[in-house]
Amino acid sequence: MKTELFRTCPESGLQFHKPAELLTRAHAVLAVVMLLIGGLSALAVTLTRWPAVHLLPADRFYQLLTFHGVNMLIFWIIFFEIAVLYFCSSTLLRCRLATPKIAWVGFGLMVAGAVVNNLAVFGGQASVMMTSYVPMPANPNFYLGLILFAVGALIGCFVFLGTLVIAKEEKTYEGSIPLVTFGALTACIIAIFTIAMGAVILIPTYMWSMGWISHIDAAMYRLLWWAFGHSSQQINVAAHVSVWYAIAAIVFGAKPLSEKVSRAAFFLYICFLQLASAHHLLVDPGLSSTWKIFNTSYAMYLAVLASMIHGLTVPGSIEVAQRAKGYTKGMFEWLRKAPLGNPVFSGMFISLIGFGLSVVFPV
Repeated sequence: MKTELFRTCPESGLQFHKPAELLTRAHAVLAVVMLLIGGLSALAVTLTRWPAVHLLPADRFYQLLTFHGVNMLIFWIIFFEIAVLYFCSSTLLRCRLATPKIAWVGFGLMVAGAVVNNLAVFGGQASVMMTSYVPMPANPNFYLGLILFAVGALIGCFVFLGTLVIAKEEKTYEGSIPLVTFGALTACIIAIFTIAMGAVILIPTYMWSMGWISHIDAAMYRLLWWAFGHSSQQINVAAHVSVWYAIAAIVFGAKPLSEKVSRAAFFLYICFLQLASAHHLLVDPGLSSTWKIFNTSYAMYLAVLASMIHGLTVPGSIEVAQRAKGYTKGMFEWLRKAPLGNPVFSGMFISLIGFGLSVVFPV
């Protein structure tokens, strides 16, 4: 292992493989850019829905709504997830990243796909919203952009898995992979499922838009699309929960109250988060009531249980770590003495509160 390719952070003590650090930063920056432009388009959509302003005409409204959807719910989430994967593998396991050159190819495909898709939307021939339900046709580049992006993200997932193999072979850790990396592995598994479902439906739809095939079954499209569309959001759930555990450990030296329970909760995500995509199809006439009820009740409850476990374990582990440092006066001194001025912690804690509210009061 070439030591000149590594640096140690003086603040956290974490060891960074320089190629992995550059890739992590590149993906994270693009994620924030996608979040920014998606957020600005959301503002335009909101001002259009406000009767007193009514910013955009009808055709521009759906164009911006499509732009908002793909950037906020696909591009920003998956760019950020790949950044998390590289950090949780190379940095946390203190090993080199597998095939950095191939990882850059994946990044390039993701950027190209996002650009191609957004240009198709701004060209005025792809105002079909994020879901792009057939038989509404969009410019072929709309689907091509999503396919290119998905291939690039899939490359990132396999680079992450390759890095886990390298860490195991070089014995950079003992026993099981750390909990944070296990959470990232959960996100990677969900991502591979998500991308596979996207390929299954988007590749034929691209061929249909080119006129190479004559028909796409609309009911099948909706079912498979939401296996892609819903799960792309759940990648972010697993990834941001992993970040919570990382922040708790780095900022407070906290350890999970029960690592086995936390790992089991991540496993519940793998098993049941995708099934909850049925809640997008509750009024779909092509699916049976039995299927809808099972997936949006019993299966969904187990995914919610996993979220409740994480939502209680992370602040609980922080409380235990703070009380061990002597912050034991009253019920909340441990929280009052937390570094609230540190945006790493305060941002995480705000997201934790929002996450808890969304679990207790789902929209």
